[in-house]
Amino acid sequence: MDIAWTSWRSPLGLLTLVEGETGPLVIDLAAHAAQGGWRERLSARHPTLRVRMGRCHVTREWLEAYFAGHQPAAPDTGHLAEAWGATAPQLEVWRAIGEIPFGEVRAYDDLAASTGIHPRQVGQAAGANPLLLLIPCHRVVGKQGDLGGYAGGLAAKQWLLDHELRSAGLVLRGG
Repeated sequence: MDIAWTSWRSPLGLLTLVEGETGPLVIDLAAHAAQGGWRERLSARHPTLRVRMGRCHVTREWLEAYFAGHQPAAPDTGHLAEAWGATAPQLEVWRAIGEIPFGEVRAYDDLAASTGIHPRQVGQAAGANPLLLLIPCHRVVGKQGDLGGYAGGLAAKQWLLDHELRSAGLVLRGG
């Protein structure tokens, strides 16, 4: 398996991008990506893994459009099962998260009801998401609308939700 990786500066900070021939494999905040051991995890699954520096064109173009306030169509993520060894429940949760519209949120319980997967497993699958932003787990919130957890931190999650609202032309004002 041949993959390319690069760092890319975003409004959230430095991101680590990893892309294979079949599409994006990792989008993560650089500090979190270093702790997550993406290279070691992929090497364990793919002993012939070859990693090189590269531009990660598909991922960069998607991110540039997203941060410019557009709602770009997501690149195909069907390769994640083979690349990461994702389980059927993880893939189902990631698919459901990917269907949450730009600028909207869903509760973990809503995803559990729509997928038939226990809310705790929904949270675990969201936490195992290798494609921050592309699989928009920042759009998943607690039952009462609380932000819950987020690999990038709650400030980043709030920024992303606000960015999507602004991009959609909505502004919330306190009373």
